[in-house]
Amino acid sequence: MSRPKNKNTAGADERAEPKEPTISLARARKMIPLVDQIIGDIQGRWNHLSDLETEQVDLDRRRRLLDWPQRQRRYVVTEEINREQQGLQDAVGELEQLNVILVDPMQGEVAFPTALNGRRGYYIFRTGNKDVGWWCYAHDATRHAMPVGR
Repeated sequence: MSRPKNKNTAGADERAEPKEPTISLARARKMIPLVDQIIGDIQGRWNHLSDLETEQVDLDRRRRLLDWPQRQRRYVVTEEINREQQGLQDAVGELEQLNVILVDPMQGEVAFPTALNGRRGYYIFRTGNKDVGWWCYAHDATRHAMPVGR
């Protein structure tokens, strides 16, 4: 069996993995004010959504006993839930556009993908802090405190 002429078939079956974007520590630090603002929006929407869902469960449970204003409120709550869910998706989308990963919306924690010692890793930031607090390697749950002075 002969190989086709003038065609480079070496590695034809090998596909390059899509490379995850990396963010330097300096860049992550510059992004903190914007990311912190987005996290605040996510947390506010998350909390409001939780309250609305609790109210909706109560209204749904009592739906046969509701007077007209309460029935109207039931419809309004459903619309508000839809708006908050969309707003939450939009805010998470903003983080994704910045290549920032939402780790925990309740704690306000995000990860900045990076390369650490030649390995894929993440800088971890939690809202309420002034700086990146930890780093970890990908697929490793162990978090390491950022060295002082870095």
